[in-house]
Amino acid sequence: MILPERIGVPLRLYDYLCNKRGIDGEIVNTLMRADMLYEDTRGNIVFVGLDECDKPRFASLRGTQGDCSFRGDCKGSDKRYGFNMSEFSQVFPTRLFIFESSNVAMSHASLMNAHVGDKTAWELDSRLSLAGTTDTALPFFLKKHFDVKELIFCLDNDKAGREATATMARKYAEKGFAVLIEYPKGKDFNEDLQAHRAQMQAHKRTKTQHHDVTI
Repeated sequence: MILPERIGVPLRLYDYLCNKRGIDGEIVNTLMRADMLYEDTRGNIVFVGLDECDKPRFASLRGTQGDCSFRGDCKGSDKRYGFNMSEFSQVFPTRLFIFESSNVAMSHASLMNAHVGDKTAWELDSRLSLAGTTDTALPFFLKKHFDVKELIFCLDNDKAGREATATMARKYAEKGFAVLIEYPKGKDFNEDLQAHRAQMQAHKRTKTQHHDVTI
């Protein structure tokens, strides 16, 4: 697999992930330092799946221009190596959150930080993107992470996501894992993150207006 060329200053990446999607900037920076996330010279965001030697083996692209609808995988990508957020904790996480896409996994991590009020709360758990609704990356991940005993399926809240969730939940429960299902309130956890962000901004405006009236 040959990765796309990196751009020098990833302005579109930050604008798309942090401003448009509301993802925590510290999470973005952490993943960029780990070479799991960057912007290519065409303005696409590149999400990288690494092997046990930190060699890129999978990469998916997400467009940031126009309607941001462009998505695709790099030629030669091996889907067994999904984008996983599991190497940043000082402990060995015992539960794994599973998503359809990388930016939704990052959104879920951002929501956890916001609810707990701790910028490092997301590091206590593992998160894996399947890059779709098939579980190709999951068995390979579990072989390398023996401490994971609990699987929490967080796929999209639509027909395809619910059907895939039901199939995989049954499959891995039969393998002996503790299985939970966590559906987002909206279509996915990025919608939930943006709704939370809007709620917090509205609350902040209300407090400011109340303060001005009191004065």
